[in-house]
Amino acid sequence: MLTLRQIEVVRAIMVTGTIAGAAKLLNVSAPGISRLMKYTEDSLGVRLFNRRHGRFVPTPEARNIFDLLDSIHRKVEDLQVAIGRLGSGDGRALSFASVPSIANVMVPRAVAKPAVTQRLNDAARLGLKTQTGEEMALAQVSIQLRYLRFQADTAKAPVTSQGIVA
Repeated sequence: MLTLRQIEVVRAIMVTGTIAGAAKLLNVSAPGISRLMKYTEDSLGVRLFNRRHGRFVPTPEARNIFDLLDSIHRKVEDLQVAIGRLGSGDGRALSFASVPSIANVMVPRAVAKPAVTQRLNDAARLGLKTQTGEEMALAQVSIQLRYLRFQADTAKAPVTSQGIVA
């Protein structure tokens, strides 16, 4: 089985054609790439490159798996981008509900304030749901009932700690 690092190194050698080129692409030393490549080929029991005049020429076996290696590499890069977006706040939403009279008058004023505008810039989406006063009251009662039901259910459940039942 190949590790992600081995996949990255094999792909870099295939793309650049040399150990030095792969090392430069990956910002590591050439001897480290060379050792890892030797270890990879030994552990797989398959020669992935023929060495000719200082160049690494992919064997037919390496060419057969290159598309898969490249696909994995692209997916790892996509994952890194997605993780970066999490840190920057992309994908978050700012949502709230309001009665129509406030939604028409007060919400635009509130959204225009600098503190709210900054929060909106950090959020990917803004959600506004208008409800009548009765709908909002029913939603609040529903939330409170679910909370009370949860409290009752957890009070009935036996509390266990390291095999001791209370």
